[in-house]
Amino acid sequence: MTFFHQKYSALILSALILCSSSVFAAQTNFQMGNGVNAKVDDGFRNLINRSYTPHFEKYVSKQSVSAEIFHSSTGASSAARIGATVVATVSRPTVLSRAYGLVTQGARIAASSRGNLYIGGALLAYEAYKAVKGDLESEGYIADESGTFLKTYDDALCIVTWQGDKKVYSNCLPLDSSLVRAFEKGGQSQKEAEFLLKSRTEREARKYFEQLKSRDHWYDGYIFKECKIGSINARCSVEKKVDERTPIIFERLQNRQSEVLTPEKFLEIATPAIDRNPTPFVEGAGRPDYSEGVQVAPGTSVTLGPATGQDGRPFQITISFTTGADGNTTATVTTTPRPDLTPGSPAAPKNNPTPTPGENGKPGSQPDPNPDGKPGSQPDPTPDGSPSDKTKPDPDGSPSGKDKPDPSNTPDGKDDPKPDDKPKEDDKPKQDGGLLCEVFPNILACDKMGKPEEGMFDSITIPHITDDTTWNTDNFLPPNGVCPQPKSFNIWGRPVQISYEPLCVFMQNIRFAVLLGFIIMSAFIVFGSLRKG
Repeated sequence: MTFFHQKYSALILSALILCSSSVFAAQTNFQMGNGVNAKVDDGFRNLINRSYTPHFEKYVSKQSVSAEIFHSSTGASSAARIGATVVATVSRPTVLSRAYGLVTQGARIAASSRGNLYIGGALLAYEAYKAVKGDLESEGYIADESGTFLKTYDDALCIVTWQGDKKVYSNCLPLDSSLVRAFEKGGQSQKEAEFLLKSRTEREARKYFEQLKSRDHWYDGYIFKECKIGSINARCSVEKKVDERTPIIFERLQNRQSEVLTPEKFLEIATPAIDRNPTPFVEGAGRPDYSEGVQVAPGTSVTLGPATGQDGRPFQITISFTTGADGNTTATVTTTPRPDLTPGSPAAPKNNPTPTPGENGKPGSQPDPNPDGKPGSQPDPTPDGSPSDKTKPDPDGSPSGKDKPDPSNTPDGKDDPKPDDKPKEDDKPKQDGGLLCEVFPNILACDKMGKPEEGMFDSITIPHITDDTTWNTDNFLPPNGVCPQPKSFNIWGRPVQISYEPLCVFMQNIRFAVLLGFIIMSAFIVFGSLRKG
């Protein structure tokens, strides 16, 4: 069934995705800087089996894809796709923190539904459980039907904690029969057994206390002191100045009692196995802090175009890719004019076309009779250039000559123009705009400036703010520092502690002299530079 789970489940999932054509139509646009974008099809990229590898505090997945290069400011795009790599990262600490729950879920699934087909989240939990199962069992931890991992001892010394009214044992140290007999003999044999047990319990208790402090910040500032051995048990104390407490107690566990695998012990055993195959753990954890980007091999160069820009000039773009010190791809854009090509021709098609005057849309052609875009603003010209007597219907169906007066209605029979027949301001040719305003008469650069009116700025006032703040001293150097905690270590199994207190007291006493010395040195530096200047 394992082969079926791993192979055929992936095939079934791939077939379901292939049935949806919309998946392949979607693209992801990766911005690479300088207006360069890489467009990658999502369809096949999502079908590729992601494989993650650990990299410091991240799990990293790399997928080879083909990308279309697009320049956003000009609209130019590459004619052919180039090879690229989509790099995805997730948070490794978050994945590891969720691994314990995922594996226990997988253990429950494996115990309750043996031989069944797993899909979705159940498949990920089952694969995560199988990835660490061998490492946990080699340490003696076997999962029961509830998904709890237990390690059974005939005789052991374990740290005991309480969950309600129930004792829970963890961090067990096996007791062999020779050590127990040495305790029973008494005398020198018992002392040697106590010394051996003291070193073993202190080593385990120190590790447990660091885990305890990471969970409960109440113990911040406390340091581990020692373990005192009784009749095959131990009580381990911590201290903070004069405050001493005993939060860690070892009790003897006999008669085939079981130790429960804690999340901390789980990570201690299973982290190497997770790093070898992190993919089911990453997917089962929901890809925490997921981010992705695209990388292109350094030295790759892509040519976009030739094309015609909005200014009517042909150009082509060369994009060169390099890799920075941070591993990210940087795109350098070089634009080259192509005056040898005809604007708008098939060799240099126009990108992002915009309406332009003239019958063929090229600058310098016959001007548009309606430069402001308003219908009926000027009469249709005749071949000799005179206004036509014929009326031409407007787009709204009304005749363009509806405002033309009838000569018979005037006393002298002449056309008496009405005020509405005056040339409109928008219809007048721009006098000082040159070719730009001939081609684009309605742009902001070709608009006339307004005239200021009297009193139009009287309502503008300058705010006044009165700041009554006076000089205050800034004690940026605190009068007293914080002395480090004493350094504790063992020599031949005996605790040794070195205090920093004498050094801290000495440094506090000479603090004024040190500050004064630095002030004098600073004064010499400042005045020396002024004298040289």
